[in-house]
Amino acid sequence: MSNRALQKIFSQNIATLISYIYKNDCSCTLGEAFIPTKLAQARKEDRPIKTHFDRMALDLNIYKKDSEELVTCREYEKFGRYWETLNTLNRAGCFFKVVNINHFDMCVKNFNTRLRL
Repeated sequence: MSNRALQKIFSQNIATLISYIYKNDCSCTLGEAFIPTKLAQARKEDRPIKTHFDRMALDLNIYKKDSEELVTCREYEKFGRYWETLNTLNRAGCFFKVVNINHFDMCVKNFNTRLRL
């Protein structure tokens, strides 16, 4: 499957997640999606997340109805669990060993055996 086809699935999943966020009386703003190598180097990031380089990740800032930003993993878990049900390749940063709470990505490593269309 081509990168473009995978990115299309990813963007459709993001649209579905954003709709789910709003249906649950929250709102969101878009954070970082594509992070160029030079920007990561300028920030001195030791391990920038590869999925941002592949345009397969988006950081979403989620807010409660009263505009209070969600800031804990526990608050993001509902949305992370939903994200991971949309495709077997989807991962939510709130469940990472090194937590990145507002990160949502599609990890395409070994995708041929895991992809669910």
